[in-house]
Amino acid sequence: MFLSSKQPAYQRFHNLARSAGETPDLPLPYKYQVLLERFRCTDTVATMLQKRREICTFGKLKRAVEEMTRRKYENRNLAQMETVYPRAYIFRQEKNIPGVYDKRTYESYQLTVECNAREDGREEKEGEEEKEKTNAVLDSSALLRRKKLFNMNLRDITRRYHKQFLTSLNPPLEIPDEKVLRWHPAFQLDGVPNIEEAQLPKPPLTESYTTAQDVLNAAQGRLGPHVQRVLEGVASSSERKGAEPVREVGGVSAPLDPALRGISQKLLQKIQQKEASRVKSDITRDPVQEKRLEMVTRMPQLARILRSLFVAEKKAAIPWDTVVQKLRDSHTSCLPPDGVEEHLEFMRESLGGWLSVVEVRKRRFVKINKNTDSQVLTARMQDTRKKLLA
Repeated sequence: MFLSSKQPAYQRFHNLARSAGETPDLPLPYKYQVLLERFRCTDTVATMLQKRREICTFGKLKRAVEEMTRRKYENRNLAQMETVYPRAYIFRQEKNIPGVYDKRTYESYQLTVECNAREDGREEKEGEEEKEKTNAVLDSSALLRRKKLFNMNLRDITRRYHKQFLTSLNPPLEIPDEKVLRWHPAFQLDGVPNIEEAQLPKPPLTESYTTAQDVLNAAQGRLGPHVQRVLEGVASSSERKGAEPVREVGGVSAPLDPALRGISQKLLQKIQQKEASRVKSDITRDPVQEKRLEMVTRMPQLARILRSLFVAEKKAAIPWDTVVQKLRDSHTSCLPPDGVEEHLEFMRESLGGWLSVVEVRKRRFVKINKNTDSQVLTARMQDTRKKLLA
Protein backbone atom coordinates (compact mmCIF):
# COMPACT_ATOMS: atom_id res chain seq x y z
CA MET A 1 0.00 0.00 0.00
CA PHE A 2 2.86 2.37 0.82
CA LEU A 3 5.44 3.65 -1.60
CA SER A 4 9.10 2.85 -1.07
CA SER A 5 10.81 5.14 -3.58
CA LYS A 6 13.94 6.88 -2.35
CA GLN A 7 13.29 10.52 -1.56
CA PRO A 8 15.66 13.39 -0.77
CA ALA A 9 16.49 13.97 2.89
CA TYR A 10 14.70 17.34 3.00
CA GLN A 11 11.48 15.53 2.07
CA ARG A 12 11.94 12.44 4.26
CA PHE A 13 12.72 14.44 7.42
CA HIS A 14 10.65 17.58 6.84
CA ASN A 15 8.28 16.64 9.68
CA LEU A 16 11.18 16.79 12.18
CA ALA A 17 11.78 20.49 11.54
CA ARG A 18 10.01 22.37 14.33
CA SER A 19 10.75 25.71 15.91
CA ALA A 20 11.87 25.79 19.54
CA GLY A 21 8.99 25.45 21.97
CA GLU A 22 6.51 24.34 19.31
CA THR A 23 4.10 21.64 20.50
CA PRO A 24 4.08 18.33 18.57
CA ASP A 25 1.28 17.88 16.09
CA LEU A 26 0.24 15.70 13.17
CA PRO A 27 2.39 16.86 10.24
CA LEU A 28 1.26 16.21 6.69
CA PRO A 29 3.28 14.19 4.18
CA TYR A 30 5.58 16.34 2.08
CA LYS A 31 3.60 15.82 -1.13
CA TYR A 32 0.39 16.75 0.68
CA GLN A 33 2.01 19.98 1.91
CA VAL A 34 3.06 20.77 -1.66
CA LEU A 35 -0.52 20.16 -2.83
CA LEU A 36 -1.79 22.46 -0.07
CA GLU A 37 0.56 25.22 -1.27
CA ARG A 38 -0.63 24.70 -4.86
CA PHE A 39 -4.23 24.98 -3.68
CA ARG A 40 -3.49 28.27 -1.93
CA CYS A 41 -1.84 29.69 -5.05
CA THR A 42 -4.67 28.42 -7.26
CA ASP A 43 -7.23 30.17 -5.07
CA THR A 44 -5.20 33.38 -5.15
CA VAL A 45 -4.77 33.44 -8.93
CA ALA A 46 -8.35 32.38 -9.72
CA THR A 47 -9.75 35.02 -7.36
CA MET A 48 -7.52 37.73 -8.82
CA LEU A 49 -8.69 36.90 -12.37
CA GLN A 50 -12.32 36.90 -11.26
CA LYS A 51 -11.85 40.39 -9.82
CA ARG A 52 -10.52 41.48 -13.22
CA ARG A 53 -13.52 39.78 -14.85
CA GLU A 54 -11.20 37.58 -16.86
CA ILE A 55 -11.83 33.96 -17.73
CA CYS A 56 -9.40 31.80 -15.77
CA THR A 57 -8.09 29.19 -18.18
CA PHE A 58 -5.71 26.43 -17.21
CA GLY A 59 -2.99 28.08 -19.31
CA LYS A 60 -3.17 31.32 -17.30
CA LEU A 61 -3.37 29.37 -14.05
CA LYS A 62 -0.42 27.16 -14.88
CA ARG A 63 1.88 30.06 -15.73
CA ALA A 64 1.02 32.06 -12.60
CA VAL A 65 1.10 29.17 -10.11
CA GLU A 66 4.44 27.88 -11.43
CA GLU A 67 5.95 31.33 -10.93
CA MET A 68 4.61 31.46 -7.35
CA THR A 69 5.59 27.95 -6.25
CA ARG A 70 8.64 27.34 -8.48
CA ARG A 71 7.17 23.90 -9.17
CA LYS A 72 5.44 22.21 -12.07
CA TYR A 73 1.69 22.63 -12.19
CA GLU A 74 -0.24 20.05 -14.15
CA ASN A 75 -3.80 19.07 -14.88
CA ARG A 76 -3.60 16.19 -12.43
CA ASN A 77 -2.97 18.64 -9.57
CA LEU A 78 -6.40 20.15 -10.18
CA ALA A 79 -7.88 16.64 -10.27
CA GLN A 80 -6.29 15.88 -6.87
CA MET A 81 -7.67 19.13 -5.43
CA GLU A 82 -11.14 18.12 -6.59
CA THR A 83 -10.74 14.82 -4.72
CA VAL A 84 -9.61 16.49 -1.49
CA TYR A 85 -12.08 19.39 -1.60
CA PRO A 86 -15.02 18.51 -3.88
CA ARG A 87 -16.78 21.45 -5.57
CA ALA A 88 -14.12 23.93 -4.47
CA TYR A 89 -13.92 24.90 -8.14
CA ILE A 90 -16.26 24.86 -11.10
CA PHE A 91 -14.60 23.34 -14.15
CA ARG A 92 -15.85 23.83 -17.71
CA GLN A 93 -14.64 23.14 -21.23
CA GLU A 94 -15.12 26.33 -23.26
CA LYS A 95 -13.92 27.60 -26.60
CA ASN A 96 -13.71 30.98 -28.38
CA ILE A 97 -11.70 32.38 -25.44
CA PRO A 98 -9.27 35.27 -26.10
CA GLY A 99 -5.58 34.53 -25.72
CA VAL A 100 -3.36 35.80 -22.92
CA TYR A 101 -1.01 38.08 -24.83
CA ASP A 102 -2.91 38.67 -28.06
CA LYS A 103 -6.42 39.55 -29.14
CA ARG A 104 -6.96 36.42 -31.18
CA THR A 105 -9.79 34.09 -30.24
CA TYR A 106 -8.94 30.41 -30.20
CA GLU A 107 -11.54 27.94 -31.40
CA SER A 108 -10.14 24.94 -29.55
CA TYR A 109 -11.63 23.91 -26.22
CA GLN A 110 -9.86 25.03 -23.04
CA LEU A 111 -10.36 24.03 -19.41
CA THR A 112 -11.64 26.97 -17.33
CA VAL A 113 -11.43 27.15 -13.54
CA GLU A 114 -13.72 29.21 -11.33
CA CYS A 115 -13.81 29.44 -7.53
CA ASN A 116 -17.11 28.19 -6.14
CA ALA A 117 -18.14 30.89 -3.68
CA ARG A 118 -21.34 29.21 -2.57
CA GLU A 119 -21.19 27.72 0.91
CA ASP A 120 -24.12 25.29 0.63
CA GLY A 121 -22.59 23.20 -2.16
CA ARG A 122 -25.94 22.58 -3.90
CA GLU A 123 -26.18 21.59 -7.51
CA GLU A 124 -26.08 24.41 -10.04
CA LYS A 125 -29.39 25.77 -11.26
CA GLU A 126 -30.25 27.79 -14.29
CA GLY A 127 -31.01 31.49 -13.95
CA GLU A 128 -29.29 34.80 -13.54
CA GLU A 129 -29.50 34.81 -9.72
CA GLU A 130 -27.68 31.50 -9.38
CA LYS A 131 -25.10 32.63 -11.92
CA GLU A 132 -24.41 35.77 -9.89
CA LYS A 133 -23.88 33.64 -6.77
CA THR A 134 -21.49 31.40 -8.62
CA ASN A 135 -19.50 34.35 -9.96
CA ALA A 136 -19.15 35.96 -6.52
CA VAL A 137 -15.55 36.89 -5.67
CA LEU A 138 -13.98 35.39 -2.55
CA ASP A 139 -12.60 37.74 0.08
CA SER A 140 -9.49 37.16 2.20
CA SER A 141 -11.37 35.50 5.07
CA ALA A 142 -13.01 33.07 2.65
CA LEU A 143 -9.61 32.19 1.16
CA LEU A 144 -8.23 31.45 4.63
CA ARG A 145 -11.30 29.37 5.47
CA ARG A 146 -10.94 27.33 2.28
CA LYS A 147 -7.24 26.73 2.94
CA LYS A 148 -8.01 25.58 6.50
CA LEU A 149 -10.70 23.20 5.25
CA PHE A 150 -8.36 21.81 2.58
CA ASN A 151 -5.70 21.25 5.25
CA MET A 152 -8.20 19.43 7.48
CA ASN A 153 -9.27 17.19 4.60
CA LEU A 154 -5.65 16.28 3.86
CA ARG A 155 -5.09 15.43 7.52
CA ASP A 156 -8.22 13.23 7.54
CA ILE A 157 -6.88 11.32 4.54
CA THR A 158 -3.57 10.81 6.33
CA ARG A 159 -5.45 9.64 9.43
CA ARG A 160 -7.17 6.93 7.39
CA TYR A 161 -3.85 5.54 6.18
CA HIS A 162 -2.47 5.76 9.73
CA LYS A 163 -5.47 3.85 11.04
CA GLN A 164 -4.94 1.13 8.42
CA PHE A 165 -1.31 0.91 9.52
CA LEU A 166 -2.29 0.52 13.21
CA THR A 167 -4.73 -2.29 12.41
CA SER A 168 -2.03 -4.12 10.42
CA LEU A 169 0.33 -4.29 13.42
CA ASN A 170 0.82 -7.38 15.55
CA PRO A 171 -1.00 -7.00 17.87
CA PRO A 172 -3.27 -4.41 16.21
CA LEU A 173 -3.88 -1.05 17.90
CA GLU A 174 -7.37 0.38 18.21
CA ILE A 175 -7.14 4.10 19.03
CA PRO A 176 -9.93 6.63 18.42
CA ASP A 177 -8.99 9.32 15.92
CA GLU A 178 -9.53 12.17 18.37
CA LYS A 179 -6.97 10.68 20.79
CA VAL A 180 -4.16 10.32 18.24
CA LEU A 181 -1.85 13.28 18.92
CA ARG A 182 1.17 12.06 16.92
CA TRP A 183 1.88 9.44 14.28
CA HIS A 184 3.22 5.98 15.08
CA PRO A 185 7.07 5.98 15.01
CA ALA A 186 7.12 3.21 12.38
CA PHE A 187 4.45 4.84 10.21
CA GLN A 188 6.00 5.88 6.90
CA LEU A 189 4.49 9.34 6.68
CA ASP A 190 5.93 10.17 3.27
CA GLY A 191 5.15 6.70 1.96
CA VAL A 192 1.39 7.20 1.84
CA PRO A 193 -0.17 6.90 -1.63
CA ASN A 194 -0.77 9.92 -3.80
CA ILE A 195 -4.16 11.60 -3.79
CA GLU A 196 -6.50 9.99 -6.28
CA GLU A 197 -7.37 12.08 -9.31
CA ALA A 198 -10.98 13.04 -9.88
CA GLN A 199 -12.57 13.24 -13.31
CA LEU A 200 -12.40 16.72 -14.81
CA PRO A 201 -14.53 17.85 -17.77
CA LYS A 202 -13.11 16.80 -21.12
CA PRO A 203 -13.62 18.39 -24.52
CA PRO A 204 -16.54 17.03 -26.56
CA LEU A 205 -15.52 13.73 -28.04
CA THR A 206 -14.67 13.56 -31.71
CA GLU A 207 -14.77 10.25 -33.47
CA SER A 208 -11.35 8.63 -33.13
CA TYR A 209 -9.96 5.15 -33.49
CA THR A 210 -7.33 3.71 -31.19
CA THR A 211 -7.34 0.02 -32.20
CA ALA A 212 -7.73 -1.99 -35.36
CA GLN A 213 -11.00 -3.39 -34.05
CA ASP A 214 -12.41 0.14 -33.77
CA VAL A 215 -11.60 0.77 -37.42
CA LEU A 216 -13.24 -2.52 -38.44
CA ASN A 217 -16.41 -1.74 -36.49
CA ALA A 218 -16.70 1.79 -37.89
CA ALA A 219 -15.88 1.01 -41.54
CA GLN A 220 -17.52 -2.40 -41.85
CA GLY A 221 -18.37 -3.17 -45.48
CA ARG A 222 -16.50 -0.17 -46.86
CA LEU A 223 -12.96 -1.55 -46.88
CA GLY A 224 -11.20 -3.56 -49.56
CA PRO A 225 -10.58 -7.30 -49.03
CA HIS A 226 -6.84 -6.88 -48.54
CA VAL A 227 -7.22 -4.07 -45.95
CA GLN A 228 -9.98 -6.06 -44.22
CA ARG A 229 -7.70 -9.10 -43.81
CA VAL A 230 -4.78 -7.02 -42.49
CA LEU A 231 -6.93 -5.25 -39.88
CA GLU A 232 -8.49 -8.54 -38.75
CA GLY A 233 -5.01 -10.03 -38.27
CA VAL A 234 -3.85 -7.04 -36.20
CA ALA A 235 -7.02 -7.13 -34.07
CA SER A 236 -6.72 -10.89 -33.38
CA SER A 237 -3.04 -10.57 -32.37
CA SER A 238 -3.92 -7.71 -29.99
CA GLU A 239 -6.62 -9.86 -28.37
CA ARG A 240 -4.20 -12.73 -27.86
CA LYS A 241 -1.67 -10.45 -26.16
CA GLY A 242 -4.35 -9.01 -23.90
CA ALA A 243 -5.62 -12.47 -22.92
CA GLU A 244 -2.32 -13.70 -21.48
CA PRO A 245 -2.82 -14.78 -17.87
CA VAL A 246 -1.22 -12.69 -15.15
CA ARG A 247 0.63 -14.55 -12.43
CA GLU A 248 -0.52 -13.49 -8.98
CA VAL A 249 1.98 -13.17 -6.17
CA GLY A 250 0.68 -13.06 -2.64
CA GLY A 251 -0.84 -15.06 0.14
CA VAL A 252 2.57 -16.40 1.30
CA SER A 253 3.40 -15.65 4.88
CA ALA A 254 6.76 -14.07 5.60
CA PRO A 255 9.39 -16.48 6.95
CA LEU A 256 10.44 -16.17 10.52
CA ASP A 257 13.53 -14.05 11.18
CA PRO A 258 16.50 -16.41 11.77
CA ALA A 259 17.58 -14.26 14.71
CA LEU A 260 14.32 -15.11 16.52
CA ARG A 261 14.55 -18.88 16.15
CA GLY A 262 14.65 -20.75 19.44
CA ILE A 263 12.83 -17.99 21.35
CA SER A 264 9.53 -18.87 22.98
CA GLN A 265 6.44 -17.75 21.08
CA LYS A 266 4.82 -16.60 24.33
CA LEU A 267 7.82 -14.41 25.08
CA LEU A 268 7.64 -12.88 21.61
CA GLN A 269 3.93 -12.15 22.02
CA LYS A 270 4.56 -10.59 25.43
CA ILE A 271 7.26 -8.34 23.98
CA GLN A 272 4.99 -7.35 21.08
CA GLN A 273 2.13 -6.49 23.43
CA LYS A 274 4.44 -4.45 25.64
CA GLU A 275 5.79 -2.58 22.62
CA ALA A 276 2.25 -1.96 21.35
CA SER A 277 1.25 -0.59 24.76
CA ARG A 278 4.26 1.73 24.80
CA VAL A 279 3.56 2.99 21.29
CA LYS A 280 -0.11 3.54 22.14
CA SER A 281 0.84 5.67 25.15
CA ASP A 282 3.29 7.66 22.97
CA ILE A 283 0.64 8.32 20.32
CA THR A 284 -2.05 9.42 22.78
CA ARG A 285 0.21 11.37 25.18
CA ASP A 286 -0.95 14.91 25.94
CA PRO A 287 1.26 17.71 24.51
CA VAL A 288 1.77 19.17 27.99
CA GLN A 289 2.99 15.80 29.25
CA GLU A 290 5.22 15.46 26.19
CA LYS A 291 6.75 18.85 26.93
CA ARG A 292 7.48 17.79 30.52
CA LEU A 293 9.18 14.62 29.26
CA GLU A 294 11.44 16.75 27.08
CA MET A 295 12.29 18.83 30.15
CA VAL A 296 13.22 15.65 32.06
CA THR A 297 15.65 14.63 29.30
CA ARG A 298 17.36 18.03 29.51
CA MET A 299 17.38 18.06 33.31
CA PRO A 300 20.69 16.15 33.92
CA GLN A 301 22.71 18.50 31.73
CA LEU A 302 21.05 21.58 33.23
CA ALA A 303 21.76 20.29 36.75
CA ARG A 304 25.46 19.76 35.92
CA ILE A 305 25.72 23.26 34.44
CA LEU A 306 23.98 24.74 37.47
CA ARG A 307 26.24 22.92 39.93
CA SER A 308 29.36 24.02 38.01
CA LEU A 309 28.11 27.61 38.02
CA PHE A 310 27.73 27.68 41.80
CA VAL A 311 31.16 26.08 42.27
CA ALA A 312 32.77 28.68 39.98
CA GLU A 313 30.95 31.67 41.49
CA LYS A 314 31.50 30.49 45.11
CA LYS A 315 28.25 32.11 46.16
CA ALA A 316 25.29 30.81 48.13
CA ALA A 317 22.76 32.51 45.83
CA ILE A 318 22.97 33.77 42.25
CA PRO A 319 20.54 36.24 40.61
CA TRP A 320 17.79 34.63 38.55
CA ASP A 321 18.62 36.53 35.35
CA THR A 322 22.28 35.49 35.56
CA VAL A 323 21.36 31.82 35.99
CA VAL A 324 18.97 31.95 33.03
CA GLN A 325 21.59 33.54 30.77
CA LYS A 326 24.34 31.09 31.82
CA LEU A 327 22.11 28.05 31.27
CA ARG A 328 21.01 29.36 27.90
CA ASP A 329 24.60 29.97 26.76
CA SER A 330 25.98 26.66 28.07
CA HIS A 331 23.26 24.20 27.04
CA THR A 332 23.85 22.25 23.82
CA SER A 333 20.40 23.02 22.40
CA CYS A 334 19.05 26.47 21.61
CA LEU A 335 16.61 27.33 24.39
CA PRO A 336 14.70 30.63 24.54
CA PRO A 337 14.82 32.61 27.81
CA ASP A 338 11.24 31.72 28.72
CA GLY A 339 12.08 28.05 28.03
CA VAL A 340 14.98 28.14 30.50
CA GLU A 341 12.71 29.70 33.12
CA GLU A 342 10.17 26.89 32.60
CA HIS A 343 12.93 24.32 33.08
CA LEU A 344 14.06 25.97 36.32
CA GLU A 345 10.50 26.03 37.70
CA PHE A 346 10.04 22.39 36.74
CA MET A 347 13.32 21.40 38.42
CA ARG A 348 12.28 23.23 41.58
CA GLU A 349 9.01 21.26 41.66
CA SER A 350 10.37 17.81 40.86
CA LEU A 351 13.81 17.60 42.53
CA GLY A 352 12.61 17.71 46.11
CA GLY A 353 14.13 20.97 47.37
CA TRP A 354 17.52 20.64 45.65
CA LEU A 355 16.82 23.92 43.86
CA SER A 356 15.05 26.84 45.53
CA VAL A 357 14.18 30.40 44.59
CA VAL A 358 14.20 33.26 47.08
CA GLU A 359 13.18 36.86 46.62
CA VAL A 360 15.18 39.66 48.26
CA ARG A 361 14.26 43.30 47.71
CA LYS A 362 12.04 42.46 44.75
CA ARG A 363 14.86 40.53 43.10
CA ARG A 364 14.87 36.75 42.60
CA PHE A 365 17.85 34.56 43.50
CA VAL A 366 18.55 30.87 42.86
CA LYS A 367 20.00 28.54 45.52
CA ILE A 368 20.96 24.85 45.38
CA ASN A 369 21.68 22.27 48.07
CA LYS A 370 25.34 21.43 47.48
CA ASN A 371 25.21 18.55 49.99
CA THR A 372 22.80 16.49 47.90
CA ASP A 373 24.46 13.40 46.43
CA SER A 374 24.45 13.16 42.63
CA GLN A 375 23.05 9.60 42.74
CA VAL A 376 20.10 10.78 44.82
CA LEU A 377 19.53 13.57 42.31
CA THR A 378 19.62 11.10 39.40
CA ALA A 379 17.15 8.80 41.18
CA ARG A 380 14.73 11.71 41.62
CA MET A 381 14.94 12.50 37.90
CA GLN A 382 14.23 8.88 37.01
CA ASP A 383 11.26 8.81 39.38
CA THR A 384 9.89 11.95 37.72
CA ARG A 385 10.22 10.33 34.31
CA LYS A 386 8.46 7.15 35.47
CA LYS A 387 5.54 9.17 36.85
CA LEU A 388 5.12 10.99 33.55
CA LEU A 389 5.24 7.74 31.57
CA ALA A 390 2.78 5.97 33.90
